[in-house]
Amino acid sequence: MSDVLLRSDHLCRAFGGVVAVDDVSISVQRGELLGLIGPNGAGKTTIIRLLTGIQRPDSGKVFIGPDDVTRLSTDRRVRRGLALTHQIVQPLHGLSVLENVALAAGQAATRSAIASLFHYGRGREVDAANVILTRLDMLAYAGNMPDTLPLGYLKRLEMARALALNPDVLLLDEPLAGLNQRESAILADLIIALNADGLTIVLVEHNLAEVLRVATRLLVLDAGRVIADGSPSEVVRRPEVRDAYIGQGASNA
Repeated sequence: MSDVLLRSDHLCRAFGGVVAVDDVSISVQRGELLGLIGPNGAGKTTIIRLLTGIQRPDSGKVFIGPDDVTRLSTDRRVRRGLALTHQIVQPLHGLSVLENVALAAGQAATRSAIASLFHYGRGREVDAANVILTRLDMLAYAGNMPDTLPLGYLKRLEMARALALNPDVLLLDEPLAGLNQRESAILADLIIALNADGLTIVLVEHNLAEVLRVATRLLVLDAGRVIADGSPSEVVRRPEVRDAYIGQGASNA
């Protein structure tokens, strides 16, 4: 069995006359925590959108395992093992924290009308949601409505909903955005723990200090192209990476 769970080959995407992604090839290995960084406008979010099917490439391909999924919808890619968290958290505000996570846990059983007919209870989903909330130290908030949670716990809820999809690869789009230093460190520690449990993670994040602390490998983008790929300690010493960050500030990635 291949250890490459997610791969892109020569992806290109332009918006009008602006090239956002320029011939980008990435491979995500089983069990790694890949940090995807770069200065503002480097193309990080576009890459995530191309990998998950939110946007389609002008050219190039995306593979999940050995399968070409370039033409598949986001929903079908989720069924094949991808899950994505969004920077702006959008839970279902009419449902409790537990219900939000249980609903995500039941997506495989209720994704079609026929499947729903044979799915009578949600006990299994509630059990799964309780396990996930415990893992993220959120069980005490299971009965809360999302609008009562501070931002740090809303970020955990977003992560819990993604974990409920039972992904092979979890893509995190700026999960630390808006958090203070303490909140960022706590959430980063949870990301480390999830990876240590065997979950493969791709992390896009502007908090460079935390990315350097948690990532097992770094991939750096600049102007839509990959300019460095390797261990965090080695990548940050490269002159081209330092040049890309001139004027960006130490906290931006």
